[in-house]
Amino acid sequence: MRIWLNKKPLTLNQSLTLIQLLEEQAVSIAGCAVAINNNIVPRNRWESTTLSEGDEISLFQAIAGG
Repeated sequence: MRIWLNKKPLTLNQSLTLIQLLEEQAVSIAGCAVAINNNIVPRNRWESTTLSEGDEISLFQAIAGG
């Protein structure tokens, strides 16, 4: 299955949930927000959201500033 992660193609051997993808890619989830196909996915749905062929996943990290 092929998806896009931050505009880069990624081939998966099997269907994954969003949280499994983040773990597989060693993404620090602290301060992280995720959108799939331009729709923000609430953190409480990461474990139940299954990725599909062609999904475009965007990861955002909160950045402190002032």
